[in-house]
Amino acid sequence: MVRAGNYSAQRQALLDEASKDRCLAPVQIEAAPGARAVFGTIDDNIVTRGASWVTFTNLDVTDTINLVGASHITLSGIQGGTVYIGGAQHVLIEDSRFGPCYSGTPVVGDCTTNFKIDSGWQYAVGGPSFTTDGVIVRHNTLADYVNNANSHFECMFIRGGENIVIDANVFHVCQHYGIFLQPATAGYDVNTTIENNLFDETEDFGMRDNRPGAVDVASDGPAPLTRVLIRFNSFAPYDGVFNEALNDRIGPGVQVVGNIGGDAWYHPCIGGITYADNLWNGSRCGTTDRVTARLPYVDSTRGHEDFHLRPHTVADGMVTADQANLLLGTDFYGNVRPITAAREPGAIESQEPPRAITVAVTPDHSASGAVRLVVHGRVRLPAGLPSSYGCTGRVLVVAGGGEGRGRLEPNCTFLVRVKPSEGDGTLGVAFLGNGYVAPMTVAHTL
Repeated sequence: MVRAGNYSAQRQALLDEASKDRCLAPVQIEAAPGARAVFGTIDDNIVTRGASWVTFTNLDVTDTINLVGASHITLSGIQGGTVYIGGAQHVLIEDSRFGPCYSGTPVVGDCTTNFKIDSGWQYAVGGPSFTTDGVIVRHNTLADYVNNANSHFECMFIRGGENIVIDANVFHVCQHYGIFLQPATAGYDVNTTIENNLFDETEDFGMRDNRPGAVDVASDGPAPLTRVLIRFNSFAPYDGVFNEALNDRIGPGVQVVGNIGGDAWYHPCIGGITYADNLWNGSRCGTTDRVTARLPYVDSTRGHEDFHLRPHTVADGMVTADQANLLLGTDFYGNVRPITAAREPGAIESQEPPRAITVAVTPDHSASGAVRLVVHGRVRLPAGLPSSYGCTGRVLVVAGGGEGRGRLEPNCTFLVRVKPSEGDGTLGVAFLGNGYVAPMTVAHTL
């Protein structure tokens, strides 16, 4: 456990003896309960080989966690700072929030570089070398990576490595790119998968306007990009996959499938890339891609994006193919995504509508004068909803010309008082939806 306090750059002395011998228990470095332990640079690196079997949990970081030549490293619950990975293997980074970071003049307390995955690392000329392999980055937010030096910058820069998975992250206010892919040398960027991520507010120079480069498959590096799968991501209407170099120098195995996104307003369809089952608001790049004037999100407003899907849009059941690159069993939330039935593109799979609304009506004995009714019941929502979209939303009750409104309680019940007026003896109850579950109405006989 680490006590509360501010710690300057932490070097290998913290890890040496405890982590070199695999026979010892794995090392866990965690903030004490209720403590705020603030670190500068954490340099996880030794001369002959990196530290191994180390977990960093619930720490605040103001600069960079360097994972160089390390193995079996877990970062969880990290707040602030950023990460450099070079020659590390079996790395899991999850449930953290990285940034703000700046490319130029640093802001006190914030980091000074992007989140970078390099192809490998060698300790001095002729020394041992390590290849980056087996990196999973999932359930994180990378936010406010600001290019205040007007140079090359992005939230995440992938230069190489093998078996890299970027899954279910949020990329928010990235300047100039969300993810920039550019191989360091031939043979890297092998089996890199970018899936279930949300990309919004990718910015241009000076944070002036929107930029289409949420994911840039750069083709002007030392080698062509090869074997990259970009699938089931949700991009803001002005964001997408593009190639700023404009030369279509793409190697084999680069696929863009099952995404929802905006038109990369120049050079949107990149030669050498396989496109399938994407939904764009601009150009149609593959034979099974579709185009819509309005993306099917609940809210596409810049700065207020809600990537849940509206009901009854072109996205409903759009993906039907069963080839391997489209078989992804979960979505952004970890909810089950059908792999043998029709499903939606994008990071968030539509959920089934409410299964039922049960209603009971009794007189309101507390009312004086005109007759009022107490309408109480329950909305049966699909199982497995994320907590923020579970028993939330409003209910509308209409009886003739009278109506009443109420909210769902945490157990999905509701109670609404209504004064009925002339009608046909029926009462209408409507669940108005909650941004994730579609609306539903039922009629109840009085």
